[in-house]
Amino acid sequence: MNIFGNLMRSLRSGSAGQRTWTAAEVRELIDARQLDQALAATERLAEVVDHRDAEQASLRGEIAFHQKRDEDAEVEFKRALEEVPGLPSAHYGMSLLLAARGNFEDAARHAQFAVGSHPKEPRYLAQVGYAHLCLGNYQAAENPLRRATLSTANDRYLWNNLGIVLRVKGDNAEARQCFERALALDPDYAAAREHLAQLDDESVAGSSAKSDSVSNPHTLSANVAAEFADPAYEPVLALEQAGEMQRAIAACEALLMVRPDDGAAPLLLSRLYERVGDIGSAVDVLHAFLACHADEARTAGALGLVHLRANDFQKARALLERAVEAQPDHLDFVVGLARALMGTERFAEAGPYLERACKLAPEDVSLRGLLASNLVNECRYIEAMEVIDDLTQRGATVSCTGSVLSYMGRFAEASEEFDRAVKRQPNEPGLRFERAQINLLLGNYSQGWDDYNFRSLALVRSSRMLPFPVWRGEPLTGKRIVVLAEQGLGDQIMFASCLPDLLALGPARVVVEMSERVEKTLERSFPACHFVATKQGFDLDWVKDHSDSDCFVPLADLPGMFRRGAERFPQHEGYLQADPKRVAFWRARLEAAGPAPYIGVSWKGGTELTRSPVRSLTPESLLPLATAKEATWVCLQYGEVQAAVDATQGTAMPLTYWPESIKDLDEFAALISALDLVITVCNTTVHYAGALGKPVWVLSPKIPEWRYGLHGASLPWYPSSRMFRQQVDRDWSGPIADICQELSSWSASGRATT
Repeated sequence: MNIFGNLMRSLRSGSAGQRTWTAAEVRELIDARQLDQALAATERLAEVVDHRDAEQASLRGEIAFHQKRDEDAEVEFKRALEEVPGLPSAHYGMSLLLAARGNFEDAARHAQFAVGSHPKEPRYLAQVGYAHLCLGNYQAAENPLRRATLSTANDRYLWNNLGIVLRVKGDNAEARQCFERALALDPDYAAAREHLAQLDDESVAGSSAKSDSVSNPHTLSANVAAEFADPAYEPVLALEQAGEMQRAIAACEALLMVRPDDGAAPLLLSRLYERVGDIGSAVDVLHAFLACHADEARTAGALGLVHLRANDFQKARALLERAVEAQPDHLDFVVGLARALMGTERFAEAGPYLERACKLAPEDVSLRGLLASNLVNECRYIEAMEVIDDLTQRGATVSCTGSVLSYMGRFAEASEEFDRAVKRQPNEPGLRFERAQINLLLGNYSQGWDDYNFRSLALVRSSRMLPFPVWRGEPLTGKRIVVLAEQGLGDQIMFASCLPDLLALGPARVVVEMSERVEKTLERSFPACHFVATKQGFDLDWVKDHSDSDCFVPLADLPGMFRRGAERFPQHEGYLQADPKRVAFWRARLEAAGPAPYIGVSWKGGTELTRSPVRSLTPESLLPLATAKEATWVCLQYGEVQAAVDATQGTAMPLTYWPESIKDLDEFAALISALDLVITVCNTTVHYAGALGKPVWVLSPKIPEWRYGLHGASLPWYPSSRMFRQQVDRDWSGPIADICQELSSWSASGRATT
């Protein structure tokens, strides 16, 4: 029975007061545009609903929005956010409202916040896709729209929007399927009918090939199509083709009952369930078949692909590994396993499967493009460019071309590539964010920061919004502002250098959210600010204590306000303050450990996703330093390093290591302050040492991350730094030799004292 029918029966029987409703049930009424009934049900929301009062306000706001009472809707959404600042339904509501007003950027940010806390909710995903579609960000729109179709297949707007994106990309055949799906749901839907008519009028002969397309989960590959060659499946497939999905499902269920051991039947049934948005049933039917047929690799692979399309990469990987082991030439399973590995940032493991897939389908340019992208993630830029050159000759456009050119040091070509792409899609956040990093690396700060502001639209997983207006440089005198934490520990330390500039604008109060690990040190260093330690999550309960704030600003927006030219970077002797008592403690431990000078070292930076292979070296590579200077060498490397430290004992550079000084970053700051010198690769250690004003010598790859600049003897952020740069890619011998030469004549005249 439908919910509206239940409600009407309750009203007629006079038992309405005994009926309570869940938020999901009320939203079903809203979706059916039974708004008066939805409002009545909202007032009888079940007591067990989480954040009941805030959820009621959010529901009232959504109802008011659909009734075109925008002012009332805004009041309700803000009321909900005041009660629960991280309430995803209220952020979704604000996105609806802002999009209706034409403010699609902030609409996208609010919707992305909702997706961050509920990554599988289809209406949040659909709203993210819609906002990006309105901005012309077609690449950013496609993924959330596709993911939304996996959970709901009965939204005509969703299918129409996905069709628009695919049509822009040149995927006219699949775009046609989407428009037809929208019309099947509503034969009077004029927009979808118009798009279909336009497709009929256009020539599709010149469609561009794509490098990084996401394959249509409902299109049968040659592997899967062969599974359904049995004539028994023809009636089911015919019903599906005619759009009669429920009849197709019923026919396939009946077929499975009479053929319980036929491995093709659950594959087809699962696929049909997906097409109507019933992911739970799609998973259940495959699980049930696997329970009785444990050796059925095809079913395991199909289940893995379902999990992959839902972005559950861990589950997908385990199932697809099993399927590929049994069927090593099954293209769908091989590609799926590669994508699952990429989704878990295991790029080196994904590479061989992508190479196998390209051999299985040598003419598939999308697979070659995916291989190029993975080679970039592996930092194998020359090989990536070879693939890109081949694809370019085939007439394909490859989205990672600019990045590869940049990492190869071909900056003029990279900039031209991004400029052309941005001209075609001026608001595409990924393009703007990548172009920002080139300009910031080259010291073109003004243009770089302008593009960098698109990062919140590009980095969906970490996009957060507060229930206050975003500060964009207006006068702050007497105002109360919240600075929102973002990015990693090193970046937070680096961007905190802008807090004095913010304070100089005369705000009445500056509340700064920071990671729990850095908050203690920053609170000591900037007593004029009020710091809040968090895990940078989506609940935002801490915001309720500052509900009278006038505005907020993401931390990484501050350099765009205050560091728009090299001359705007202040000279300083350190803006972080370590605990003096702990500095004295660590100095005493250092003196007990060995003779001065005391030099800290770190040799690994980043992760596989953030170019660790080009940023890191081995502890053994640092051994020549010990021949240039007798010192007590101290390990500052984070992570699992005990084995590496043990291996240095008995060498010319035995490392002294105190794990507790690394785990607690306030202790880390004190230890660095007690040292005489720090020598490190590009990682968080650079930022701590530089922000403390400690001499820090930085081993830089030939093409470093943008923070470290391409040229210059020091970092503009940290006057106490010195850069030792590779001249040859991946060759650390040059920078090590340069440091040895400097060490031989260096003295610790600036040694820390107690």
